[in-house]
Order: sequence, then C-alpha cells, then structure tokens
Amino acid sequence: MNKNYYTTNMSSTTITVCAACGKSEEENVNLKSCNACHMVKYCNRECQVAHRPQHKKACKKRAAELHDEKLFADPPPPEECPICLIPLINGDKTESFQSCCGKVICNGCMFAMIESEGGVDLCAFCRTPPAYSNEKEIERLKKLMDRGNAEALSLPSEGVIPLELMECQKTNKRLMSCI
Repeated sequence: MNKNYYTTNMSSTTITVCAACGKSEEENVNLKSCNACHMVKYCNRECQVAHRPQHKKACKKRAAELHDEKLFADPPPPEECPICLIPLINGDKTESFQSCCGKVICNGCMFAMIESEGGVDLCAFCRTPPAYSNEKEIERLKKLMDRGNAEALSLPSEGVIPLELMECQKTNKRLMSCI
C-alpha cells in the first residue's frame, strides 16, 4: 500500500488527506483516524465505508501488529516505597499497607520511624497513629475505597482484611455492602 496516497510531503510540511476523497485538513475538514489501525484518516463515515474494500487487508494486519505490541509490552516497573524509593516486591513480607494514607511502605522505613519516635508506632508517610480497633480500620478502608485506592480495593482478594469483612466474604456479600 502506498503511504503517499494518504499523506503528502511538500517541502518539510506534511499534509494529511482523506484516504477516500482526498480532502485535506487545510480545507477545514476534521479528519478522523481509522479506529482499528490508526494508519489512514477519513473526513466522514461515508468515505470510510467507501474505502473499506481497499483498506481492509492492510487494516487487519496493522491492527494485529498493534495488538501484539500492546500484549508483549514490558510490564510496568515495580512500585517503590514512597519514602526510600526502594522497589517493592509484590506479595513479599517486607512491606505493609497503611490504611491511614493508602500507601505501601517498606518495613525498613516503618522500623526507622518507630525508632526515631522513641517506640511510638506512627505511619512513616503521614505520621498518623495506627487504627487500634476494627471499626476504625474499616472506616479508613472505606474512605480509601471510595477514593478508588487500588491497594485498598485489592485487600479482600489477598486475605488481608479485618474480621468483620471476613464474615461478609463467608456470606458471599459484596465487600462494599458490608462496610
């Protein structure tokens, strides 16, 4: 497929044109990309439908390439402790979730905070004391879930939830209805 059919290069200026009728963006035509491959642009739905037989084969090939690129992309880097920036290993016992601020903090930073405060147990990130009752913990978790905190939302699936919430799971109720 000739790519120059869709874009024209004139002295270092690229002009994008409709793949079906040839109207350019310079003519105040709002061109929209093909939803599947993003290779060609059309000025309207009629042009897209008219050009579909010529474009179908290349479109399917490019859409598959885009899918493979997305599928085999490198995973995101591991999360870091917000204090010391050491990468946290998911599922490792060297980190703890703080229900006060919704952060996952490495145990080294938590230990350093307790030592620097003379044995007082505070969150190393926001300096809030821990919840000493299940009711307070549930209240904090509910606030984090309402704000869409991904860590708080994943706690029930990991089995790291207060006793009242475990009762909700035993009765097969949705977590949010129990809080």
